[in-house]
Amino acid sequence: MKVLLLACAFLAMAAATPDFKQWPNLLEVSTRPWLYEMTQQYGYLISLSNVPDAELDAIQADGITALYALGMWSLGPYGLAHDRTDPGLLSSYAQTLPDYTVDDIIGSCFAVTSYTINPEIGTEDDLVTFRQRLHSRGIALYLDFVPNHSAVDSVHMSEHNEYFIHAPKGQTSPYDPSTYLPDGTAFGKDKYGNVWTDTAQYNYWDTMTYHARIMELQTVASFADGIRCDMAMLALNSQIADIWSYTLTTWGYTAPEEEFWSAAIRAVKQVYPDTIFMAEVYWGLGQDLLDTGFDYVYDKEGLYDTLSGEYLDNIRNYIKYTSYDYLSHGTHFIENHDEGRAVEHFGSVPVADAAGLITFTLPGMKFHFQGQWVGKRNKLDVHLRRSYAEADSTEAEDLYGALLPMLNDDVWHLGTYTYDDVWGTDDCWRLMSWRYEYNGVKVVVIANFSDQSGSGRVSVPNAGNGSDSIVITEKLSGAEYTRSASDMRDNGLFVIVDAWDAQIFYYP
Repeated sequence: MKVLLLACAFLAMAAATPDFKQWPNLLEVSTRPWLYEMTQQYGYLISLSNVPDAELDAIQADGITALYALGMWSLGPYGLAHDRTDPGLLSSYAQTLPDYTVDDIIGSCFAVTSYTINPEIGTEDDLVTFRQRLHSRGIALYLDFVPNHSAVDSVHMSEHNEYFIHAPKGQTSPYDPSTYLPDGTAFGKDKYGNVWTDTAQYNYWDTMTYHARIMELQTVASFADGIRCDMAMLALNSQIADIWSYTLTTWGYTAPEEEFWSAAIRAVKQVYPDTIFMAEVYWGLGQDLLDTGFDYVYDKEGLYDTLSGEYLDNIRNYIKYTSYDYLSHGTHFIENHDEGRAVEHFGSVPVADAAGLITFTLPGMKFHFQGQWVGKRNKLDVHLRRSYAEADSTEAEDLYGALLPMLNDDVWHLGTYTYDDVWGTDDCWRLMSWRYEYNGVKVVVIANFSDQSGSGRVSVPNAGNGSDSIVITEKLSGAEYTRSASDMRDNGLFVIVDAWDAQIFYYP
């Protein structure tokens, strides 16, 4: 009966699902710390079942169209014990959260035992209801899928150990403890020596594993509008070969003809056709994953790393010459649960804000992280339920208070995008510009990602709606200016933009 009721709930939800915008304004929250923070704020226990309406209303008011709830799934005692005793992790906690206690260590959400909701967070019914509450506000729900590995004490490890990679055939115990569990099951790892010793490595060259993981992905899709796939490139055949080919060959395995992701995404979309797939990806493999059917891929090695270098020619060239198709399928961010806080990474609130103004006005997914909008410096570690206390930045709050609602306008999601060079002055090289137009709404962005002011002329060949005298509005400040449409078309719009700043004009 419960299965039937849940099935009915899913069907009803599918019928009522809003028409979510492309290039979503996505907010990532680390679910357990988010609930813990609200519990401290409101003075009573908050789980997924009773998140206050005011909190969801505030997210809606900020123009967010997708909420990525990190760490929704069940964890086990092995991972928690690991995270509370590992010397390297304990040392990192002391740096990240100097006043941490054992209770603050909640266990990595990437050591998943099963794709059922973590009982510390709520129940399956709570998750269904929470998603409906988001939908009523026009907000999609994104959840995790961790393809590369499971928790050491996962259901699959206890019931289907054959799904995992084991030490090369012929090797006997004792096995290398830096690579294998005592029974010879391999720890999850990547090709650069990162070993996750609270996890076990799936074998995607095994047919049964391949299909079992597709079924788990379909389970996630039944609860979510979008799925963020952790370290997605590790399930590509090329990467499996790089890391595990010798071991798998000894057991007689060869790569399947079709990439796992191609088969998995197709299978999910046959049942849930509107599911959005987002890949965490590195090593220059973003296009490979787009080719398998992903909708968005991390642009970490592109835009984020280029902005981090603060070399204007590289930034300009990346934005100007990266194909529109790739840029528009990028997940663009200035921080997330893996990267450092933007203010800490870029060195100051003004530079972080300037990076945000560029990042979130380009085509593609606009990915924000909990605490970013108030300029937090202290990292929220995925193993911990809180970050180190600090004051909010009014400067960051002011910037995002103006930027976020504006980014919900349709022009930022459906508009025709054009990159334009800035010209006409000796310091115009400091500026970059791009435009959007949709359904009569026209926008031009001029960004200055440098330590001195810059000036120049920007192209607006579409200025005017019949009258030569037009009013243009700079949306971040609210300032209005009267300009000649014909002069703007013929000679461009002259601007002066302060260091580490941007101007965003709406014009007829």
